[in-house]
Amino acid sequence: MLETVYKNAKTKMKYICLKHPNKIKERTWDVFKRCKYGCDECEGELISKRLTYSYEFVYHEFERRNYKLLDTHYINSCSSMSFICSQHPDDIQSITFTKMMQGAMCKKCAREATLKSTRYTKEFVFEEFKKKDLIVIDDAYVNSKTPIHFYCLHHPDIIQSSPYNYISRGSGCRFCGIERRSGINSPNYNPNLTEEDRTKKRIYKEYAYWRNYVFERDNYTCQKCGQYGGELNAHHKNGYDKFIDQRLDLANGATLCFTCHKEFHIIYGRGGNTEEQYIAFISKHNKSDYIKGVI
Repeated sequence: MLETVYKNAKTKMKYICLKHPNKIKERTWDVFKRCKYGCDECEGELISKRLTYSYEFVYHEFERRNYKLLDTHYINSCSSMSFICSQHPDDIQSITFTKMMQGAMCKKCAREATLKSTRYTKEFVFEEFKKKDLIVIDDAYVNSKTPIHFYCLHHPDIIQSSPYNYISRGSGCRFCGIERRSGINSPNYNPNLTEEDRTKKRIYKEYAYWRNYVFERDNYTCQKCGQYGGELNAHHKNGYDKFIDQRLDLANGATLCFTCHKEFHIIYGRGGNTEEQYIAFISKHNKSDYIKGVI
């Protein structure tokens, strides 16, 4: 005992075990009197001694699971041991004997078992799309993270794509989603705005359709730098303000990322923009230069 004063049964007191004098330990009297051994290390040694398995027993347990044990001696149940799985002989893996006895297994076998238990059939997935009025046009189903191409029965004029895990979590046709959130159904709906105000601010359903059509057509890729996804803008080649009859013309739209769109308007300003300006901007450095690393 290193302490000279005893306070109460719940105050920790420092002491040294005579068998393990290199480490100062702390325990309350409440805990100490309930323990058979006051030293953690002494108790651990006793338990290890009781639970020590022979190498032959351990080797047999690995062999029973179709694993080839590579280690030639056994230390204890918490030491990692190298082995080869008969199903995946090219990989050397490691595991502790305790974890293996608790159910751990070859990582690749575990992954395959998980995929097998959660894999959906093509018929099941395509039927799930159909329940949401989405008709799949692909012939094969790969996995839940691979995009599947489809068209919506309510918007059959455009091909969309989405992985099954998005559909299973509630996603569907983007344009049906726009309809559900547009007009008086929008949380941002302002009944005091006139139709002219909505057109000027671009907060009407047809404009949202046009924007999504442009993104879908361009595969969500910036037409200047080649960036896929991220913050994108549907740019009007002939400006929205001056060319009223082309506001919803799909051919008048182009996908630009936030950076390229900002750069365009820094060069050419806002208002009265033309398709000639867009062509000059795009041709200055085409997207293949960015993709090849020239720029």
